[in-house]
Amino acid sequence: KLTVFDRRTGKALWTREAEFNFRHNNIALGADKLFVIDSLTDARLKALQRRGFKLEGKSSLHALDLKSGKTLWQEDEGIFGTFLNYSPEHDLLLQAGSAYRDRAKDEVGRGMIAYRGKTGKVLWNNKELGYGGPCLLMKDRIITNGNGGFALDILTGKPTGWSYRRNYGCNTAIGSEHLLTFRSGAAGFYDLTNDGGTGNWGGFRSSCTANLIPANGVLNAPDYTRTCSCAYQLQTSLALIHMPELEYWTFGAEVPQDQMGINLGAPGDRRDPKGKMWLEHPEVGGPSTKVKVSIEPKDTTIFRLHSTTVKAGDLKWIGGSGLKGAESVTIALKENGSYKVKLHFMEPKDIGAGKRLFDVKLQGKTVLSKLDVAESSEGFRKTMAKEFTIAVKDEELRLEFVPHTEEPSILSGVEWRLLP
Repeated sequence: KLTVFDRRTGKALWTREAEFNFRHNNIALGADKLFVIDSLTDARLKALQRRGFKLEGKSSLHALDLKSGKTLWQEDEGIFGTFLNYSPEHDLLLQAGSAYRDRAKDEVGRGMIAYRGKTGKVLWNNKELGYGGPCLLMKDRIITNGNGGFALDILTGKPTGWSYRRNYGCNTAIGSEHLLTFRSGAAGFYDLTNDGGTGNWGGFRSSCTANLIPANGVLNAPDYTRTCSCAYQLQTSLALIHMPELEYWTFGAEVPQDQMGINLGAPGDRRDPKGKMWLEHPEVGGPSTKVKVSIEPKDTTIFRLHSTTVKAGDLKWIGGSGLKGAESVTIALKENGSYKVKLHFMEPKDIGAGKRLFDVKLQGKTVLSKLDVAESSEGFRKTMAKEFTIAVKDEELRLEFVPHTEEPSILSGVEWRLLP
């Protein structure tokens, strides 16, 4: 039975009896309509038949007037879904499923049909599509759940090529204007605004059921665990606010080579304010776009500082880590041509001018002679960058370092741009 109440007065407006069953996932609201599927899944039908029940009739999808319960349109063909969602922006009703590791065993995980909410006209039908979890309708996209969630164009049902990754986790993603939130090992998120990859809030896990709720600049995380005993330090309710001075790192971004840089020694990936994605190397935070980077000697050490300890300069989170003592760094490029190459440096130690001097070669040519990062940046823990134009003929960007002092060479980041 389905009953609709006036939320202001509590008065029951109308009631509708199900021929089979109204599943809670199969109810959606919007544009003064209530959409509902009256059905039983094949698994539940078979369970009833084994018990001797004989059911007749067909599953059906209904669009009902929200205030009166009057049927506006009805569809009896192709009804299979266990999940409904509605986009008022596009007047699009999505019939799908929400199968996932912690969902009901009879959830559907294949096939989608999109309808015009006003008339019930089928807009597109993708019967063979496999996916995970309840689907999110976000502006022009349908976003699926799971590790390897992906997006479809909401108007055509065709894949957009966009996807996201997450680590182990029971719950399904919640969508907001700027974030997807979910469990990814610990509490996790995907930065939708900057397409910045998957990140984590360490130390606590999100709950078995989705509980990371972003609203008005606050991330609410009420404890919503069940009976499991995962080995996480904190099991509590909390709220988080945005602190842009703190570091955050992500993984899983897939970006073309002309939109990336290499952030040496970083604990993850991060997109800068201009849209360039800086990929960590070596890879420690998780898989992302693969770039072949070779460093000699192979046991070259890294340094890593929190960016709040960097005193001055741009992109402090790039300067805050780097290589120490590299003799060469080689980056595989996808095409030859003339490139703008920008090298990022920061002196991590309070050693004073003249204590660390080294040459830098690009494509075998010395471009910086006896570079003194402490002197050039007027102190330690201050970022600086040097830019050059070079020609690449063998699809490799080659950097070499020649020290002149006991203190070895340093390098924090490398970015490049193919010139027209």
